[in-house]
Amino acid sequence: MSESTFLIDRPVGAGGDNNSVDTFKIQALLNAARVRINKPPIRLDGDVGPETIGAISEFQRQCFGKGDGRVDPGYNTLRRLIEIYVEPKLVQARTYKSGKNDRYQVTVGTDGRIIVQSDDWTSKYSAAIYGDYIHADQFGRYENGQMKRLADPNLIRTGELIYHIPTFENFMGDKMGPIPKSISLSETAKKQITVDAAKQDFKLKGDYGVKIIDKIADVVGTASPIVEVISYAAPFLEAFAERFGLVAVAFEMYTMNRDFLNVSDKDVRMYGMRSAAYATTAWAFNKTIPTSSPKVRGFHQQNGKSLQQMARLDQFWMQSANAAKSSQERFAEEKFGGPTVSKETKWNAWKAALRTRADDSPAKLSKELMKQIGELSLEKTIPQTKRIWESGFDIQYPQ
Repeated sequence: MSESTFLIDRPVGAGGDNNSVDTFKIQALLNAARVRINKPPIRLDGDVGPETIGAISEFQRQCFGKGDGRVDPGYNTLRRLIEIYVEPKLVQARTYKSGKNDRYQVTVGTDGRIIVQSDDWTSKYSAAIYGDYIHADQFGRYENGQMKRLADPNLIRTGELIYHIPTFENFMGDKMGPIPKSISLSETAKKQITVDAAKQDFKLKGDYGVKIIDKIADVVGTASPIVEVISYAAPFLEAFAERFGLVAVAFEMYTMNRDFLNVSDKDVRMYGMRSAAYATTAWAFNKTIPTSSPKVRGFHQQNGKSLQQMARLDQFWMQSANAAKSSQERFAEEKFGGPTVSKETKWNAWKAALRTRADDSPAKLSKELMKQIGELSLEKTIPQTKRIWESGFDIQYPQ
């Protein structure tokens, strides 16, 4: 914050002019100095009384050995008050952290002051303190001798001092003048702030990146733990937004493709692969997992599969379905937040991402999964098997 912010026009204190704007400034400077020596704040009201004059005299005696209880423009008392205020030192500071690898951090002095660092923005401070992006209006600065909420939360300058207003209010207690009330935000506004903050933070590109964050904000909510969910998920969601390639990553991570490859009967293997696609689709859309693919199963019956062979098909269908569902859940639990986020919240976030990337179409998601599971699980050296598998893409996911 510029030193000029606290320059005064007329004397404040004993025998001073004591206009309210200059008095507010001196009271604010005195409180910044008093917190350094663990002294309680004085009233911040723009009026000069015994308390303000006494605080000026006390400060002068500590700094210069004597005091007259008055601060004059351009003299030593004002210069020293401003020097103390702008010194980059916070008393009894607390550092707030949240997000993956403590991505969001802010250090707040016991009187609410924050020294703005490079690349800081108030949504980052909100994320660190509240676990969401929507409390950017809880920060302020002194303007014309009064604490004011930031008119534009995005306009803060490296090196300036701003305040976390609730911490400042707690420090001041009943000795604080009025501060404009916080703005009441609609749910739509909260979600827009969340999406905009995530877009800026993670440099999301394209429609899908923004749509996925928007949908996650819908299902998780815009309050805590949205920061935990997004900070864990956003780095890989950006790639997911540009291509479908991460839809099947859970299968690769949890070796389902090896389970398929270990089945020597290619018909059984491909039936299980279809089951994995259907089960994942059902899980993503909160539907009951299909117990079979009637059209494919009927085809096998018509082609003379024995009862034993059909039983093996059905067994591998259920085995694959359960494994696919478990794989998606485990993937979500690892990628959508730390230990403070419930597994159900993580599941819902990944489900929302899958649905959004598939344009809310189960048929589209199922078909895309079948393509990718085939890439993971079919031998590249047997073109005939791949052709048989791809010919089944047109068999629609059961609605």
